[in-house]
Amino acid sequence: MALQPNMQILNNASRDFVPKLVKLQNIPALAQGAEIIQVLDAIRTRLDNFNTHFDNLDTRLGQIDTRLDRIENRVKAADRNQIARVINSSCTTDTGILTALVNVKTGEPIPDFPVTVQAIRNLRGRSIHKCLRHVLILSMQATN
Repeated sequence: MALQPNMQILNNASRDFVPKLVKLQNIPALAQGAEIIQVLDAIRTRLDNFNTHFDNLDTRLGQIDTRLDRIENRVKAADRNQIARVINSSCTTDTGILTALVNVKTGEPIPDFPVTVQAIRNLRGRSIHKCLRHVLILSMQATN
């Protein structure tokens, strides 16, 4: 028969060993290691929260930049239209060259804007309606 363990010795050893094993958590290095891990986890969570907040701020700043760009474009277009109106008001002859007004949102010249005072006088029907519609839209856009 093969050698058998001495159960009495095993019983005594486990009786002495188990209470000592429970006391391992009282060793400062082991206890502090667990605390350090908890603190590191808390720091990691906070950093993740900061990253989320920074991402949200970055998104908001991007939206603000876009809005400011639109406002800047509208102001530039409105300035161009004011200058064009001043220049156009000095055109007193039929051959006076007009400066085209621009769309407040796009900054593009109004399509088919009359080139001369005479061209305005020659506008009829749909041409008048189309030109006035663009000018009216410009006026409404400038006030919004």
